[in-house]
Amino acid sequence: MVVPDRIPSCRRILNIRPLLAAADGFAMSMTSDPRSLNTSSSPGGDGGRSQGENPTDHEDPPVSGAGSGCVAEVTDATGRVSEAEASWLADMASRAVAAIGLSGSLRVRIVGDDEMAAAHQEFLDDPTTTDVLTFDMSDEQGLDADLMACLDEAERRSRELGHQRREELLLYIVHGVLHCAGFDDHEEHARRRMHHREDEVLRMIGVGPVFDRVSGSRGAEGDRP
Repeated sequence: MVVPDRIPSCRRILNIRPLLAAADGFAMSMTSDPRSLNTSSSPGGDGGRSQGENPTDHEDPPVSGAGSGCVAEVTDATGRVSEAEASWLADMASRAVAAIGLSGSLRVRIVGDDEMAAAHQEFLDDPTTTDVLTFDMSDEQGLDADLMACLDEAERRSRELGHQRREELLLYIVHGVLHCAGFDDHEEHARRRMHHREDEVLRMIGVGPVFDRVSGSRGAEGDRP
């Protein structure tokens, strides 16, 4: 498994669903009223399903959040994400989907470098880890997506940039959902537009900007973490 110096852009994979697996244990749900969306820029405080045929021994069951017609599930495959952190991510993810103007279902699987690199190799023939992979199966019925978000990369970037890892993970989730909404980041102008929209959505749900919290903190080119 290779960790590149610069993580490439999130990759969107169309009409492929990773193999799903159930998990036992705690489950939590919450409802997000879209009328409660906070448009201030104050920072927040401190589902992808299983990749492969069987959940890992330390994998926690999905935590769900529901808001404005979207159900978001977060599953931790690393054993390093607390129930409270997963609940916050599920709730904020459902609010973000509503803020983007979508409805449907979103499944987020939090993984480490090894699992992310394996998936990156399997689906895109790239042996390196990355921040997020988007499996987009959306249609006219609404959002239907699985995301894989890398906890190790979120920890590296949050330490470097001075914010919480859950905010970095949420940024990856918003980035993946924006791909499902038609945003692209292959060209410089499109990449800047997408990152601006990420922070705009995070402001709308009361978290505040994460990608560009400190202007230029991620490089003049606006590259992904």
